[in-house]
Amino acid sequence: MPFVILGVLLIICWFNLLKNNITPTIQHDAALVLFFLNLLIYFIRFRPGLLLTGILLLLATLNIVNIFAETLTDSLFIGLGRQKLVMPPINGNCFLLLLAYIIINYRFFKDQIKTDKARGQKEIQ
Repeated sequence: MPFVILGVLLIICWFNLLKNNITPTIQHDAALVLFFLNLLIYFIRFRPGLLLTGILLLLATLNIVNIFAETLTDSLFIGLGRQKLVMPPINGNCFLLLLAYIIINYRFFKDQIKTDKARGQKEIQ
């Protein structure tokens, strides 16, 4: 489901970029390339495709790739005495989508880890 939402957001993003005659940034291009790579990997093997979707959402959350035509980011500061620790800028919309991805796929990854551990135990014996 988050992959479909990601695809719809990219379609809307590129439609807005082209409609408003805005020059896409390298982050927009990277998001589009990674999305199509992710789609290709989904057809080859589901599990790596699902994992790549999470990586793409994490990159979008950290504003490394851009899935929106206009992006608002928030940056937090943590004060340690007189020192300020600056956190990386975070895209809130992508963060919520990443949380939805984690909630939806938590059981799948948990079961996959158990299966891999069981397989590893059988290979050792």
